[in-house]
Amino acid sequence: MQFFEIYKGVRKIYHGIRNLVERLHCHIALKGNNASHSSFSSTGIRYICVAIGGARILGKNFSVHNGRRGNPITHSKPCTSFTGGRTTLTVGDNLRGSQTATPCHIELQIGNNVKIGGGSCIYDTDFDALNLGLETNPSTNFKNKIGRLIAGNNVFIGTAINILKRVAIGDNSIVGKTSIANKDIPANEFWTTREARFIIAYQSEGR
Repeated sequence: MQFFEIYKGVRKIYHGIRNLVERLHCHIALKGNNASHSSFSSTGIRYICVAIGGARILGKNFSVHNGRRGNPITHSKPCTSFTGGRTTLTVGDNLRGSQTATPCHIELQIGNNVKIGGGSCIYDTDFDALNLGLETNPSTNFKNKIGRLIAGNNVFIGTAINILKRVAIGDNSIVGKTSIANKDIPANEFWTTREARFIIAYQSEGR
């Protein structure tokens, strides 16, 4: 028997044991964060955090890949999911995701049969104000920086995509790889960004 065959056989056994451990870890993380779920599959170890008062509702048959072993097409990193207090993240049936980030600060809805490509990020907040004066002002209304984000049914989100706050993606639509989605995408359409382009020039003290 060649060394190659021995190596592949040992590797298969190793990954079989590893998959069981990682599945158990994912199950404990979901239960520990009171995330409603049923059937799932997971490779690698993901990061999940649901704050007190937040809700994370997962449909059936969701599948996530964390790190390059499950889907070696982008940077090696786990799926990252945070749900803040008094916020809701809802995922429909048959979600497929790889190395994705879904921080939720108000509301994030993902429909049924959605695929999210490697390294994509879905945001419902700006996190920080672009204007330094607003960012350092304690009276700044954080709600101006957040908004609901909705992805419909049968949506395909490609690799390394950023979807920004207050965006709605219609059913059966596709977002091409490396795009930035900052406006609503109607149902049954294919959108992509072909090249970087100038947006606006501004001056702000401290930036």
